[in-house]
Amino acid sequence: MKCDNKKCQNDFCDSPINHLKRIVGQLNKIIEYVENGEKCKDVAMLLKSTSTSFESAKQKILKNFILNEISKNEKITKKEKEKIEEIFNKFK
Repeated sequence: MKCDNKKCQNDFCDSPINHLKRIVGQLNKIIEYVENGEKCKDVAMLLKSTSTSFESAKQKILKNFILNEISKNEKITKKEKEKIEEIFNKFK
């Protein structure tokens, strides 16, 4: 998916919008669970999945930032992008 950032010149960026919308939905569900007195186990499981979604969105945004900083003045090749992702994935 092409990056939603209008300033982004990089064709390889992944949009974090779906992740962020999912997180908002999960947070709303957590609030609903707490307000309705749902079981703590259910709230904890939803908190865990929300945390995982947040980490995934954070990684995607950081990766896009790095790719954009590297390619500010020129587009990077697919091979260069794969190498950057390989390095980035070592620090997840």
